[in-house]
Amino acid sequence: MKNIYYAALSLTMVASAWTGYVLLQEDPIKTEREALRQKLKEHAYAQRSHEDFDKRPAAGKRAAPDRAWEQDFLRTMDPALGRPTPEVLVGIMADMEVFGGHGYGLAPGAAQSPWVERGPDNVGGRTRGLAWDPNSQTGLKVWAGGVNGGLWYNNDISSPTSSWTKVNDFWSNIAITCIAFDPVNTQIMYVGTGEGFTAGGSTGARGAGIFKSTDGGTNWSQLGATTGFYFVNDIVVRDEGGSDGVVYAAVDGRYHAGDFHGLANAGIRRSNNGGASFTNVSPSVPGETIKMIAADLEIGANGRIWAGSKPSPYSATDKGGGRVFYSDNGTNWSISSSTSVGNSYGRVSIACAPSDSNVVYALVESSNQCEALIRTGDYGSNWVAKTEPSDADNGIPSTDFTRGQAWYDLVIAVDPNNPDIVIVGGIDLFRSTNGAGSWNQISKWSNNNNLANLSCSEVHADHHAIRFKPGSSSILINGNDGGVYYTSALSSSGFSDVIAPRNKGYNVTQYYSCAIYPSSGSNVYLAGSQDNGTQRYSTAGINSTTEVYGGDGGYCFIDQSDPTVAICSYVYNNFYKSTNTGQTFPASLVEDDNTGKFINPADYHDGDNVLYSGKGVGEIYRIRNITGSPATPETMTITGMTDEASHIRASPYSSTIFIGSDVGEIFKVTSANGSHSVTDITGASLPAGTVSCIEIGANDNELLVTYFNYGVISVWYTDDGGSNWVNKEGNLPNMPVRWALFNPNNRSEVILATDLGVWSTTDILAGTVVWSGSNAGLANTRVDMLQLRASDQVVIAATHGRGLFSSNAFAAQKPAADFSVSSQTTCEPQKVFFTDASAFDPTSWLWSFSPNTVVYEDGTGDTSRNPVVRFTAPGTYQVTLTATNGIGSDSEIKAAFITVSATLVPDVLVVANVNAACIGNPVDFTATATNGGSSPVYQWKINGVNVGSNSPTFSTSILTAGDSVTCELSSSDSCAQSSAVVSNVVMVEILDKPVVTLTLTTPNTCINTAPFTLQGGSPIGGTYSGTSVNNNVFDPLLANFGAHTITYTYTDTNGCVNSASEVINVSAMPQKPTINRAGNVLTCSEVGAFYEWTLEGIIIPSAINRNHTMTKSGTYTVKVTNGFGCSNLSSPSEQFMVGIAGLTEPGWNLYPNPSTGTITLEIDLNEACMLNITVFDAAGKQVYMQNEQAQAGIYTRQLSLSLEAGTYTFRIRDGESEWRRPLQIIAD
Repeated sequence: MKNIYYAALSLTMVASAWTGYVLLQEDPIKTEREALRQKLKEHAYAQRSHEDFDKRPAAGKRAAPDRAWEQDFLRTMDPALGRPTPEVLVGIMADMEVFGGHGYGLAPGAAQSPWVERGPDNVGGRTRGLAWDPNSQTGLKVWAGGVNGGLWYNNDISSPTSSWTKVNDFWSNIAITCIAFDPVNTQIMYVGTGEGFTAGGSTGARGAGIFKSTDGGTNWSQLGATTGFYFVNDIVVRDEGGSDGVVYAAVDGRYHAGDFHGLANAGIRRSNNGGASFTNVSPSVPGETIKMIAADLEIGANGRIWAGSKPSPYSATDKGGGRVFYSDNGTNWSISSSTSVGNSYGRVSIACAPSDSNVVYALVESSNQCEALIRTGDYGSNWVAKTEPSDADNGIPSTDFTRGQAWYDLVIAVDPNNPDIVIVGGIDLFRSTNGAGSWNQISKWSNNNNLANLSCSEVHADHHAIRFKPGSSSILINGNDGGVYYTSALSSSGFSDVIAPRNKGYNVTQYYSCAIYPSSGSNVYLAGSQDNGTQRYSTAGINSTTEVYGGDGGYCFIDQSDPTVAICSYVYNNFYKSTNTGQTFPASLVEDDNTGKFINPADYHDGDNVLYSGKGVGEIYRIRNITGSPATPETMTITGMTDEASHIRASPYSSTIFIGSDVGEIFKVTSANGSHSVTDITGASLPAGTVSCIEIGANDNELLVTYFNYGVISVWYTDDGGSNWVNKEGNLPNMPVRWALFNPNNRSEVILATDLGVWSTTDILAGTVVWSGSNAGLANTRVDMLQLRASDQVVIAATHGRGLFSSNAFAAQKPAADFSVSSQTTCEPQKVFFTDASAFDPTSWLWSFSPNTVVYEDGTGDTSRNPVVRFTAPGTYQVTLTATNGIGSDSEIKAAFITVSATLVPDVLVVANVNAACIGNPVDFTATATNGGSSPVYQWKINGVNVGSNSPTFSTSILTAGDSVTCELSSSDSCAQSSAVVSNVVMVEILDKPVVTLTLTTPNTCINTAPFTLQGGSPIGGTYSGTSVNNNVFDPLLANFGAHTITYTYTDTNGCVNSASEVINVSAMPQKPTINRAGNVLTCSEVGAFYEWTLEGIIIPSAINRNHTMTKSGTYTVKVTNGFGCSNLSSPSEQFMVGIAGLTEPGWNLYPNPSTGTITLEIDLNEACMLNITVFDAAGKQVYMQNEQAQAGIYTRQLSLSLEAGTYTFRIRDGESEWRRPLQIIAD
């Protein structure tokens, strides 16, 4: 039997495999759908049982927020990747900023019909970013950021009537998580985006880096270096001595299914240049190669940076959780404390005592619970375990005040003035005055069970931020899932109601669903929210709401036939009924925590009074007779649906419902309120994905189906009940589509709810559908649901982060006539294009003009929607458009709207500044335009060839005899008859220049030559110019050595000028020569070309060489001449012949000789005479001379000579004769 069994089994397996193979080959969509089915079934998020979350009494349940995130993760995942890809939204938002985010036509959110914000103005939403503004003069200005709601500020947080102001709904990301001011320049602010505090790998709101303001928050810009910072847990700015503070950002990343999100930037990022660039200074996890991830950053009283870790999303033996670490210089880090935690856990929140740098507190999470509360009093050297608070709520374990949500809500703060006063937050708030030795509960999230016995304030659950006012021990603000809270009496908070909400206008509520009251003009709406229950609206404008049911608000409905009946829901299959228009919900329709999705899809059939909701694989719930005594919930089997329902839609035309599944299938259920029949209308085209909406058009056959998923074609249309499905994705970006809505008055118009607001098209039937963001008045935020009221076509939009919005753009009404025109100023021959811009869908048009001197062109007429008109007479025209539809008509009259000018004839006149000009001289021309317009174009021409530039003036030096000059004018006046005209022809007489030559009579000269008059220019009568020429005189000495250009310029009788040039060379004269002697041979010291010797001033004819042999004593000179003819003369030199007799003539005596310098001269004179006494050295240089009148007879004279030792010549002269004698001077 075993063998037979195995054989049968094997055969069955082969057959099944072959069948599967054939199916795969025939239908790839089914293959993809099966793959998606397996991914969803096997994913960890799908494995968690419903009992994993904490159940509460119906009076106010609070569910863990990770369940909604996990549900959204699964339904928005890209089927091919197995994860959502929200990173693509950043680029889409950037494109929306460039191309605009306002839709076409008059869809809700178009520029002409913006969305209207409805609030709530008294309910906030999850808030992690909080900061006191240090620039506030009152000290009461506070900044807050919603994790899906953007950045806000409140100028007086102390006042419950002070409203919040939003900064900008259209940042590229509004998932605000942290806010920091620069302590060096408090005008500088930094805001971080992206919520990294998630459980089990699920993702919160993904961010887009850090935004910065340099003017106190008025203007903002995204830091380009941070666009990859997807999850910014915290930011601090430290004064490190620079002109601006140094920025530290705790950046996180997420990891799932083998894909990384922002991990390349994860760690502590530091910037010392105002955020222009960042470096990762985070230390490595001990023993690992991965970086530490910071959940919290704080700056101690002395400037030390403290960090609390959280687990790295990387795989590692030690992911780094449970640590407290610090840095004093911002780049080097030390671990101060390590708490043993589960490896995928260990978020740490820290708080530094502002009054004592030694005191730091830390809360440590493990396995989603608060594992430890520790304190150091010695600057981190030692840490001591302290007492954790215990919540009075019976549903919260005494060992974990976070109720298993420490990964989500875990916060601590220290009093600015007392290091022993500490505030912690989890589900509720607690205060200690003895350093965490004991605790007082200072808030309660509800009054259920034991909490009712507490006299403290009722404050929304799930706390994320606590900020003391700087310097104050009594004033603080608190951010939680309900928005922002404030107290100025903290010390009495344990026994008094002193903590109050401050959410006026702080519209950051995260809605999942909405419902609308049927009566025209009503302001009653219901909306189900994340952790803020089901809210009821009742007044116009941005108004306060009432929480009519607590916990997480799921789908809700108002009966459109009997609006006293309303339905709200909590998570899973917990639905409740109201019979007073949703003011209270006392009756349970079903309470089943074990079936359905967390936010469970449902729909209410108004005609049949039946509620349908998802239950399980292949099943839904049906509850009949809602308006009466509701029936017991029934299970309906949806034949062929092997997955859970992701969307249910009840037909307004029949008892049919449509069901979309988790893997993209569509089922039509007829007679759903009775014995039903199921038809699979999926077809072969619809993708493998999760159905988000089935919108029903004019009948049950016209359907529009959308998908939650990234990476799939998300919009499909059929008008034949699903026999054929048409892709209507068009240019819609890759993003989740969550809901769709037809305009009931024009079903070609469709709006979609997406993760980037609302998108619209004016023609869903087009071959290629064109979509545009329809977000005027709205925000770059996720929209979960759209609902329309049939009575007045009002649409409401439930956003997940900015509350509720409404629009009456679909309301049927008579047209509002309007039009635009291609130009309001025109000319007789030109066409003018009129464009209808009337609102509310006119069907006919009638145009009229006054005066009626018009002609219709291009086949258009006075009943055309967009006529083309030519005006046949100048003047001012009134234009009237009457637009009509089935409801009525409207006229738009625009008086004096069109100004028509007569046709103009352009002209241009050219004149020259002279009638005749010498050739080569500039001639200036000027063009004067007539009817040239405000910016005419000029094109100058010489002999018809383009020259010059676009200017009314033109100057040229290239004219020759016979040239003609014209100018072509291109008029810029739109009324010009012709675009270009040519001017008159201008001819200027061109005169030749005179012929001028220059041959200098003195082309070479010496530097010592006296200035001389230049000659050689022809014709005569001109002037010379050049270096050192003045009044035609050239000065060689002033010109200095070298070649110098001399120009001769001559002007003839016509005033024409010409010139010629020649070079004059100025040469240097030789150095002054000296006479050297060797024996009786004299030598000139300088080398030259020519020499001339003289004796006693007379030229020696034969002495023409450098050397000359003396033949007699006397005074010699030598003149040397260089090759340029320049000469220099030596000084006279006295020379004596050697060995010639007669030098010791009788009649005079000189003694002693040799002498030391004092000698006596005796001369016997026959008669009185003038004696000249001269002494020469051996070189002939005169060293002593004296003239003296002597009388006849014996002349005696004693001379004192101050001469160096050597041989000298002593000479005496009497006017006629001379005598010489050698004189020897010896040393004394």
